[in-house]
Amino acid sequence: MLKEIKIDKWSEFNETIDKIKNDYGFQEVGGSRRKLEVYYRGLPSDNYKLSTTLSRYSPQKVYSVLEYAHILKSCSSEIESFTRYNWNLPGDDKWETEYITNLKKYPYAIIKIPFLEFWIYTRHHGFPSPLLDWSASPYIAAFFAFEDQLTKAGNIAIYAYFEPIETSSDSDNPSRIRIIGEPGLRTHERHYLQQSWYTLAYLTDEPNNKHVISDYNNLFLKEEYVFVKIIIPKSQGIQALTYLHEHNINNFSLMHSEESLLKTMAFKLLTI
Repeated sequence: MLKEIKIDKWSEFNETIDKIKNDYGFQEVGGSRRKLEVYYRGLPSDNYKLSTTLSRYSPQKVYSVLEYAHILKSCSSEIESFTRYNWNLPGDDKWETEYITNLKKYPYAIIKIPFLEFWIYTRHHGFPSPLLDWSASPYIAAFFAFEDQLTKAGNIAIYAYFEPIETSSDSDNPSRIRIIGEPGLRTHERHYLQQSWYTLAYLTDEPNNKHVISDYNNLFLKEEYVFVKIIIPKSQGIQALTYLHEHNINNFSLMHSEESLLKTMAFKLLTI
């Protein structure tokens, strides 16, 4: 389900985050109240949908997880030649066999995404991806929502996704969200700078024995998936970005590049 909350001022943001955690951040499981993990994503317009770069790049195509993994692996030689870094990706006979074996044993759950670290690396470098990026920090999400929006009209949106605790009744649900971001991943540094997590929405196609990469529209209608959309006017951008800069959340701290350093200096010297 999707809930919307509108606030008029950035000063209301902290209180709003606390409120939605209290209202939606728990689930009754086996007679006990369990706390849910929550992840945040910022968008520069409240009219934008939760959509992946892959769906925007190839809106007419539908990929399975297995097909997309093969596409990524086909890029690896050229990427390794240019970067001179060897990802040591396993051969098809190993990773594909393992994936298909798990799919047959657990058809409704993606047990392991093949060479996940390479998925994350390519996603951070701009290759169209089915992974939707989130942050464990609502403030990092807010930065990406407000960045470059200072002189524009309208609203930004910050989504909060509360990951449900799976119960026995969910075990054969064909439409699912898989949260990704296990500790210990060795991938792009921005993954850690931005406190990144990712979601993969997919549908189990049992007749054809595959996981089909899906969008998020049908998941908004399901009670077990809770999304809260916080809407804030773009006119609050300077107040928001100043507050975040004072807490060391800025372009340079999150992107760590020469370009991001200059953007941060420009904001500090020309805007604040």
